[in-house]
This record gives sequence, C-alpha cells and structure tokens, in this order.
Amino acid sequence: MTVDLAKHNPDDASDDETGAELELRPLGEVEQWTPTVQTLVVRARQAAARSMVTVVDTPAVARSLAVTRQAPKAGARLVVWSPRGARRAVGLARDWLFATHAAAHVARLADADHPEWAKASGQLDNTVARLATRRWVVGVAVALAVLAALAWWAPGAFAGLLGIAALAGVGALAYPVCRTPGQVAACAAVALGLGWVAWHFGPDLAGLVPRPPGWVWIVAGGLAVVGLGWLGRKEDQHLVELPQLAVDVNEAKRPTADMVIDALCRLGIKDLTPANLDKVREETRVIAPGVGRSRRGYHLQLELPWAVTAGSVMEKREGLAGALKRELGTVWPSQGPRHPGHLVLFLSDRPMSTAPQEPWPIAETRRVDIFESIPMFTDQEGRWITLKIAYKRILIGGESGSGKSFYVRQIGVACALDPRVRLLVFDGKANGDMDPLMPVAHGFYVGAQAEEMAEQLVALQRLEREMDRRARFLRTLPREENPENKVTSALVDRYPHLAPYEVIVDELQEYTQNEDKTMAKEFTRIFTRLSRLGRSAGIWLLIATQYPADGVVPVAMRSNFSTKFCLRVEGHQQVEVILGTGSYAAGLKSNLFTASEAGLSWHKGDGQDPAIVQSVRGLDGPACDELVEVARAMRATRGLLSGQAATDEVEDAEVVIDIVEDVEAAMRQRQRGKAQWAELVPWLRELRPGQYVDLVEDELSARIRAAGIEPRQVKVEGVNRNGVHLSDLRKRGGDDDA
Repeated sequence: MTVDLAKHNPDDASDDETGAELELRPLGEVEQWTPTVQTLVVRARQAAARSMVTVVDTPAVARSLAVTRQAPKAGARLVVWSPRGARRAVGLARDWLFATHAAAHVARLADADHPEWAKASGQLDNTVARLATRRWVVGVAVALAVLAALAWWAPGAFAGLLGIAALAGVGALAYPVCRTPGQVAACAAVALGLGWVAWHFGPDLAGLVPRPPGWVWIVAGGLAVVGLGWLGRKEDQHLVELPQLAVDVNEAKRPTADMVIDALCRLGIKDLTPANLDKVREETRVIAPGVGRSRRGYHLQLELPWAVTAGSVMEKREGLAGALKRELGTVWPSQGPRHPGHLVLFLSDRPMSTAPQEPWPIAETRRVDIFESIPMFTDQEGRWITLKIAYKRILIGGESGSGKSFYVRQIGVACALDPRVRLLVFDGKANGDMDPLMPVAHGFYVGAQAEEMAEQLVALQRLEREMDRRARFLRTLPREENPENKVTSALVDRYPHLAPYEVIVDELQEYTQNEDKTMAKEFTRIFTRLSRLGRSAGIWLLIATQYPADGVVPVAMRSNFSTKFCLRVEGHQQVEVILGTGSYAAGLKSNLFTASEAGLSWHKGDGQDPAIVQSVRGLDGPACDELVEVARAMRATRGLLSGQAATDEVEDAEVVIDIVEDVEAAMRQRQRGKAQWAELVPWLRELRPGQYVDLVEDELSARIRAAGIEPRQVKVEGVNRNGVHLSDLRKRGGDDDA
C-alpha cells in the first residue's frame, strides 16, 4: 500500500480542523518511477568525471600530463641550448684526447705546493699513457664515417679518395724495399694500376655501401639536439616544471651522496655554500661503498673539504634535517675515526626515540649473572648493546628530564635479578624515583637533611671498612683459588660473604656539595676511594648527577670511572666532565640532544667505540615493581634476602656484617672463653640464619684470619682442634677502638 497526502486548502479549513485526510490507494494505481535515458547519461558522465579526477591525481599521470603540455617549450629550450652544448661537447672531447683539464689541475697544485700534487701527478701520467690509444680509436672512427658519407653523397669523390688511398698504401709498403730504378718503376706501375682500378670501380663500390633511410637522419638529428641541449643547460635550468604533488611526510626517500652534499651547502658553514657547490663536490670524497642500506636506515661516510670538520656539521644537525627534508630524530651526523673532517651520517627510517624497540631480553628471562655481559641498551640500528656491570664504575650525567633516573633504575633492576648482588641505594633527591628498588635493597637511604646525611655517612664508612676487610681476605686465599686477586663469580658462590655490592648514588651533588663542608669532604674521600679500590673487592659504584661540574665530580674521582653515559646537558663543559677531556672535540656532543629525545645518551667505555644508545622504553615504576617482585621472590627462595630487605627495618639495614663481632657475641651468650670452628658455625647460623646459612669451617677460619686474628688450638672434651680465643677477639676490638 502507498500513502498519498491529499492537498489541503487552508482557506476552506476551520480553526479546529486538524488537516487533510490520508487516502490509501492500491499499489496498482500508483505510477512507478523509472529512470530516463537522460538521467542515465548524466550519471555516466558524473562517474566518468570522478574516474578522470582520480586518474589525473595520481603522481605518474599528473607528471606525464605536465610533460606533454610543456613539450613544445621543452623542444625550443633544447634547440636554444644545443650550441652551448656543442661547445661543451668539443671541450669534453678535447680534454678526453689531450688531458688538458688534468694537466691544468696538476699545474695549480704544483704552484701551490699542495700535498696532493704527487698523487695527482701520478694519475696524470697514467692518463697520458692511454691518450695514444684513444686518439687511434677516434681517428679510425672519423675516417670510417667520412668514407661512408662520401659513398652516400659523393661517389666520385669516394672513388678519387679510394684511388689516392691505394697509391699511398702501395707507396708506403714499397718504400722500404725498392732500391734500384727498376724496382721503383715496377712499384710505381703497380701503384698506378691499383689506383686506376680503385678510381674506376669506386662508384660501383660506393653503391654497395648500405644507405640508411631518411627517418634515421631525423631520429639522429633529434637525439643530437636533445643530447647537446641537455649538455648545454645551466645548473639551475629545468627542462620542464613538474607539478607539486602531495608528499607523505612519513615516507623517507633513499638519499644520495649528491643530495647530502647539496644539503651540507645550505647549512651556512664557511666554504660550504650553494655558490661553491661544484667545488665542494670536487673536494668532497665519498668513502666506498657510498650510501649503504642497513637494518633501519642508510649510512654514508664523507671526507669533507679542507678545513671543514664533522663537528661543525653536528652543530647544524637541525638545519641538516631540514635541508634533507627528514625528521630531526632520523638524522645523526657524527665524527668518524679517521680525522676531524671524516663525517659519518646515519639516516634512520624513523626517529630513534619512537622507532620500535625489541622487548628487553632481561625482562623475558628474568635471570641475570652480573659477571656476564647483559643486553642493556639499544643503538640507532635497534640492536642491543651489552654491558658487563661487574667491575664497572658507572658515571651517569644529564639535566633534569633527560631520562637519567631511568638509566639508574634500569641498571638497579638488572642487578636485583642476580640474587647474589646486594644493592645499596643512596637517594639524595628523595623524589621516589628509586623507590621500586627498596624491596630488594640491602640498604636504602633517602634524603639530604643533616640527620639523614649523617646516617648515610656512617653507612658508607662501614662499607669502606668492609672493602678493606675483603682486600685482606682475598690476600689470604691461595693463588690457585684466587688467580685474579679479585672477587669472581666462583668466589662469590664459594664464599657468600663476598657477595658483590652495587652502590647506587643518585644526585651526587647532594653529597659532595653538602652544606657541612667537613661532611662533604668525607663523602668525596669515601666515593673516591671506593671508585679506586672497590673494583677488585666486589664493591662497585654507580653515580648519577644532574649537575656535572668539577666540584661535584672531582677529577680524582671521575678518572676512576670506566663506563660513562652523558644524556642531554647544557654545554660542552658538562660533556667534558662526564665523558672526559677531549670528548666534545671528538664529536660527543650531548648538548645537541633535544627535549623530545629523552633517554638518548652518548655511551663511552667498555673498550667500545663511543655510540649513541637508548635506555629500555616503558620501564616505568609499575614495570620495575613487577621485575623487582620477581627478584625478591628469587632471593627469598634462596635465603639471600639481607639487610633492610630481610628485616624491613631501616635501623637493621647494616651495610656490612662484622663476623668478628658476631663470633664474640655468640661466645659471650654461651659464656665461653674459647671455641672451635665446628662449634662456632652452628652458633653463627643460629645468630643470623640468613647471613650464615652457607658458612663452613674453612671460610670462618679464613675470615677470622683476614681480620688479623690468628687461630689457635682449642681443646674441647679432650680433642684439640682449630678455633679462637675470646681474649684475641677483645684485643682486636681494643685496637679498633684505639
């Protein structure tokens, strides 16, 4: 059914009339609408127009149409430019046959006493040796072309030239052998006969030379005009103007060496200007293999012109990115190892700070051996860079917001996943960045107030004494057990009291620049001594600061750090403090990192070439909490929770356990004046279950001896065995107190 709205006349309706009635008509009485031929034609035209717009808007079609429209003008330009191209072609041919340009270049170098003169002179000699062959080839080609032209258009001249050639050929052959008048007459007769034959039959021979059709000359003439016209155009002249098409900004085109050199000339660097482009291209050396494709971008190495350094290009990194039409985070110029003018350019497909990063292997395996190399950072190619944390003294510097705390926390998490490592955290900033490490920390100290600093100083002094005790203990071990005279993975497994310490100090300036000058001096002394002597004792420093300066990180301290990371800093002074003297001049310019490149740093050390690296992205507080929870469970299972992590009380979080004091306490509890090692081991396990769970008699004897106490024979129940006297322990304590 169809509803038909009846028309209503308002003049015939009363005020209370609701409107016209709805009349329902049968479907058969309603006319069905059908499209007319005219409507179909209009729709077809609209569809064709839309298709045409779609096709024309494609880059290939748009460029083709532009070239077609400008073809007449392009042809006229080629005709106008062809005379200049002909002159250039003659000049190029002359230079190829006579080496005029190379000779002039060598002469200029000789006048200037240039160091490259000898090399250029040798190259010129090699070129001159090949000139005779080139001239013979060109001469034969020209002679054949002249003969062919005469055969086509002047058969008589062709015959005459052929006869003369026959006479000359016979004469040249006969001259060396004809001596008598008779011989000369015979040779002359032969020459005249052959010459007459060549002249007489020359026109017939010319007719045998195939003559190309007329269209070949038209094509050849057109190609000559195109070639000479293209050769004769100026550097900034374009044959046609291509339309400006929409460009995908995320699409990185393959660079070329000429493209990079042209971009360098637009940076405003002295002697690198667009006006000197030809000279710059001539003096710039592209190191083989040129532009090379790597995993995530392109590499190019250049030797820049005289007196132009790679450092000047690095300072113009933002301008270089603009000249290359690439995102800033994808353009990475650096100084190569050859000399200051050796430029190494890496153009990545995507910015380093946003490029995909593979999952951190440690987060997947969740198990670490601190004495092995660990994948910690990624380079510009997205490859994992390993770091062996054991024996490393690590220095990290970067201004606020550069990502410094992420580096510190990441290394702390890696250490936590080796249950043997004891973490000592000194957080001078006290903003919560290091809090994720608290559940596994042997000692966790926060704050920069006077009483907090005093507590931390006491902890560091006790750590220093532990370092000295370890050094004495290591000297007592036999050479076959300790060949390297340092704490190793095997020694830690055998002697748990040698468990390595990773000492994390965040915001060093709060300690070495403390308002209490005496305390600041003591902090500086301890940190310097730990950085110098703690390596072999298994006590390793990780120091971070957002204010790298000589007063904060003295030379005597920072010279002991073998591994350094410099994130974004203010200027070259800060770079030199963190990475070392000469680093800024060598191209390690961390001050050029932008705010959007947080987490990027220059990494120097570990016997590797300096490189830009990035920390693990996404390792925020919750992610760290998850990994630390795994680390804590691992330690609890093996009974290796120690210090504050074992007691959850700050006052019990002793940095070191004095085994001499524990032995004395165990003997006093039992009112014993002497005891054997076999008795003391279970007593100590009862005193500190988590600390002495793996203690054995030999280890106890070695540690007591390392403390300066000689064992004695102790008789218990009629049996003499090695042990210790309480009086000897008291003497040691009295010496310390004195």
